Amino acid sequence: PSGGGEPAHLEHTYRRRGAVHLLAALNVVSGYVSGQVVAHKRFAEFSAFLRELISGAVRDGAHQIHLILDNGSTHRPKYLQQWLAESFPAVAVEVHWLPVRSSWLNQVEIFFGILQRHALTPNDFADTDAVTHRIVDFIAYRNQRAKPIKWTYTSEQLRAKYEPVRLAA
Repeated sequence: PSGGGEPAHLEHTYRRRGAVHLLAALNVVSGYVSGQVVAHKRFAEFSAFLRELISGAVRDGAHQIHLILDNGSTHRPKYLQQWLAESFPAVAVEVHWLPVRSSWLNQVEIFFGILQRHALTPNDFADTDAVTHRIVDFIAYRNQRAKPIKWTYTSEQLRAKYEPVRLAA
């Protein structure tokens, strides 16, 4: 085991056992997390996740949905807006893109940190199925006590960070 401030040490017998990808959405009003673990991170998997997510929201009575997405290549195909309009004509889906290198603005990233600390550390899983089960079980456990994340970043702080600096003349 590593000591304080030291990197973890791996023996020569360490063997990488694969990776999985988590597609997740956070309902900022309720704190409920929807998640799906997939083997590949492509638009095919992302669109299937969105189809399930948005269809569920429509069944629950939503007429307008706001998606906040980062600029990952999976999220940002040129045809996403058209695909959303064609796939969900009965609901207004508005996409909000986060600025580049601003994942700290995305509240689902807070959940990813919680997941990492409480369910995925240490990373000593026997295989990808074990990782998948741990992720799915943790999401189910957390959703039993779902509550909104108390986020303290204000719109004034955001504007101050991204407004150009104005020099006195």
